[in-house]
Amino acid sequence: MDRGFFLSTKRPTGSGKLDADFETIRSVQILTDKLRRLIHILRLNGNVCSRLQGFFHRLALQSPPEMIPYFGQCENMFDSFRFQTETHILQLESVLSRVLGIRSLVGAVSVKSLLRCLTWDSSDWTGPRSSD
Repeated sequence: MDRGFFLSTKRPTGSGKLDADFETIRSVQILTDKLRRLIHILRLNGNVCSRLQGFFHRLALQSPPEMIPYFGQCENMFDSFRFQTETHILQLESVLSRVLGIRSLVGAVSVKSLLRCLTWDSSDWTGPRSSD
């Protein structure tokens, strides 16, 4: 069941009480952390691929001519891997930017909800009490 990302607040059940559910805000933070980790891992994989590609290129220069076609196939595989990795990074960065937008929206809604709940509390307030 998809509820979306929001802060659930309910009208206070008693004086000075505020019922708020921050579970979805934690879920957004967890998702943000996972996306950043995935992007980091993909970038590391891209770096490893680039280094391997450079190694295979140097190895091809020192290999016999009959081995050159095999190195060409490896070059194509590395190019394909790097393209796919860069594509996935761009997709994850797009999702991450959307999640960050949702997080800022949730923060704004949370502040409004909390202020509204506090306003409900203050409507019950009868004013200052005399010290007599």
